[in-house]
Amino acid sequence: MDVREYRRQYEAELASHAHTAGTAKALGAAPESGSGDRIHRLLATLRNDKEPASARLAALDALKAARFLTAHFAPYNADFLAALREIAKPGTDPELCESALETLALDKDSYAQDVLRRGLADPKTALVSAAKALQFLSHDDHAGVVDLARDIFHKATDVGTKEEALRVLASDPKSADLFTSLIKDKSQPRSLRALSATGLNFINPQRFAEAARAIATDDHDYDDIRATVIGALAHLKDATHVPKDQSFVQHVRELAAKTGSTPLRAAVGRFMKRLQE
Repeated sequence: MDVREYRRQYEAELASHAHTAGTAKALGAAPESGSGDRIHRLLATLRNDKEPASARLAALDALKAARFLTAHFAPYNADFLAALREIAKPGTDPELCESALETLALDKDSYAQDVLRRGLADPKTALVSAAKALQFLSHDDHAGVVDLARDIFHKATDVGTKEEALRVLASDPKSADLFTSLIKDKSQPRSLRALSATGLNFINPQRFAEAARAIATDDHDYDDIRATVIGALAHLKDATHVPKDQSFVQHVRELAAKTGSTPLRAAVGRFMKRLQE
């Protein structure tokens, strides 16, 4: 059976059970026990490495739905998490392993965090890509992933991993120098410069405004980067950081007439509107 169809049918069963259980509770009766049997069967399927990966993925999807669709999952939650830890290992279907690790990471599970950290330290043992590992670890603000992300950023060679590292670093005030350097460096991929603009704007609006001013007035920089920084200037919460001197304002105003970039014209429009507030 198709995974999505399996999940659709099971969610329908759960919804029906939730309605029945709610009615029974209102009448003072014990809730139906059938959902427990279904959960046990799904857990057995999830744990059974002889089952096709598609069936185990469908079981995992259905179990995740059960956690949110019924109030009676609590007795099975510990068993569910234990099953996820069992399948988060080498040799498991990659998609199933990734889904298990993501679910555990969302629960801020220490076992999953250790597995993800080991994979980042030794890529040969990694169960998911470095980008995914950083993404999953970032679900826990107390996972101490910032230093790890900075190290991964400097070591990584692919842009996707660097992007994920920068997203993690966007909450780290100590990364202001890195973001400032990247946003000014035209040799960097534009996605990294755009993420650096977002990160610097969040952790140090004043330094962002200074860097943004230089980029906005550089007619040799890329239109999409200029649109990003000008648009961000228009949305700075602290108006004292918004550049308002006439030479800068005039330069930005003229961009709208000179550029063929619709996003840049729109960003200029938002910036000019902000100045009028």
